[in-house]
Amino acid sequence: MSGSNKNGTNKNGGLEKGSSVPPKKEATGSLKDMERKRRQVFKPVLDNPFTQSSLWPFVEPEIAGTIVDSLSAILSGLGSYNRTVQEAARLDKGSKQTPPEPEIKQHITIGFNSTVEALEKQASIHRHRLTTKKHKPGKQGRYLKYVFVTKYDITPAVLTNHFPVLAFTASSSTENKVKLVQLPRGSMAKLSEVLHMENTGILGFEAHIKEAQFLFKYVDEHIKDVEVPWLDGLFDPDNGDFFSKPALSFLSTSAPILPKKNDQKAKKKQATTLEPPKPTEDNKKQKPDS
Repeated sequence: MSGSNKNGTNKNGGLEKGSSVPPKKEATGSLKDMERKRRQVFKPVLDNPFTQSSLWPFVEPEIAGTIVDSLSAILSGLGSYNRTVQEAARLDKGSKQTPPEPEIKQHITIGFNSTVEALEKQASIHRHRLTTKKHKPGKQGRYLKYVFVTKYDITPAVLTNHFPVLAFTASSSTENKVKLVQLPRGSMAKLSEVLHMENTGILGFEAHIKEAQFLFKYVDEHIKDVEVPWLDGLFDPDNGDFFSKPALSFLSTSAPILPKKNDQKAKKKQATTLEPPKPTEDNKKQKPDS
């Protein structure tokens, strides 16, 4: 068979007699062809400063262990008082006299609700200035300077994610920021045992507690302040409008045109809906109207 190739086709591309190999055709549904078919799309790009607002100051494991031990020593007296009160509650009121309340109890917060409430009151000064454009001179009440959170023992994480921003906004000035300290896993059980209170995972301290000065000095030397870059102008009383507009833009790009996955399902569903209902036993027993 002169003039034919190995595929059984002649020079003109036709099929030779007695050959069963059809001529090659261009692929129309291959993945390569699908990739060639693309459409123009616009994707929004938002430069969002809020993405790094949940960063906690880093604490070395050895430093964290020293802080937990110091907290246990400072709170041991309050723990003894709590245990005495609990024992007295089990007995008759007149059978045992409770000791006087330790002074430190008036200068700390224990638990989520009391600590968050105190921090929100501290932050309300800045919030009032931003909303009314006026400074709010008021009585300086309780000021929590040091906040300790057993971050890894509290679930879900959403309960503690807001603490960095809250601690920053609760600070009175750039020079007097609230110190936020994350404690290692297992700290909640240890603090709860010392205080004789279940689920003790969050503590707030005022700065003037005498028996805790060595701990405060240690924290100031080893723990950095909370940093929230997009709120740096919060402490400037003359800066009322320091928030910037979001930098929103659109990126022109392309995306492949893919067949809809639900086409076959839709056709199958349409075919089933067009089918007549199958006769049931009740329909068979019914007689036609005469």
